[in-house]
Amino acid sequence: MFGGLTSGAGAITALLATSCVIGSVSAYLPYVNTTVEKWEHPTCNKCPSDLCPAFGVYGASDGNHTFSCWTRGLNVAGNDSDRTWLRSENNCYVPQYKLVYNGTAEQDLPFCGPESQIISYTKQYARTRYDTECTANAFTNGANVKYYPPEKDLTLICWYNGTEIGMAHDNTWAKTLDKCYVSETTLYDPIYKEGLDWCGGISTSIEKRDELAAPKVRAASPEPIPALQNTKYLVNETIGEEYAKCYERPRTNSTVILTYNFNDIVTLQCYTAPPGRSGPLLWMMTTDFCYITEKDVWESPREG
Repeated sequence: MFGGLTSGAGAITALLATSCVIGSVSAYLPYVNTTVEKWEHPTCNKCPSDLCPAFGVYGASDGNHTFSCWTRGLNVAGNDSDRTWLRSENNCYVPQYKLVYNGTAEQDLPFCGPESQIISYTKQYARTRYDTECTANAFTNGANVKYYPPEKDLTLICWYNGTEIGMAHDNTWAKTLDKCYVSETTLYDPIYKEGLDWCGGISTSIEKRDELAAPKVRAASPEPIPALQNTKYLVNETIGEEYAKCYERPRTNSTVILTYNFNDIVTLQCYTAPPGRSGPLLWMMTTDFCYITEKDVWESPREG
């Protein structure tokens, strides 16, 4: 089973065949049994790159997997790292670097064949509509890996059902070429599930984050409203009231655009004032382009 989120000690078990010698050339082992490193939770990908869709996530607590051959693929953990990937019993590939293994696969196992080195994945071109977080997984609790400004062109490579966002309860996310995930709600166009691969398992590995480019200045509203304080990135909050009205303007006598329900996840773009320790009631604009107050969410974004 693919637990993927727990860890445990692992060790190479017996190599299940006895090498024989014909002349001076040793025969390859039929396979090697081993597990992943204790703190690793790699995906087992359909080609030797984490850009390819995954069969599942391997965790140390899953026990041993059987690897029958090796191939060359994407560098793992740096330019000078191991490019050797091993094919498992699930016909998918895991980097040798992330296995409890002595690194001699090229001597112990046969080559998987030249076709095993082909890196293949689907693509969809997209553009961000807002300041967008690209996270380590398709859930709102995922670590931030990269920030995208509005109008950023992206290449999506697969899709996944993750956290529901906004009134539409949209749970579709996509993985980008930066190997992190964006919510469909942050893009201009829907994610094309019929044309993109399903991502399969999601690894918990966290990669280096980039700085968010300065957000674009949006057109001024025809009706004056309090100065909006841009966030560095979109913020997800959970509605804590039985229902929360979302107003056209940041005041209660404004037109109600829509109503959120208890425990809906909403995405905030900006505040009417910096979220300090005190001050007037804080209004927040959501990605539905209407305003709720700090009293509508479980946790106010005020500091401390």
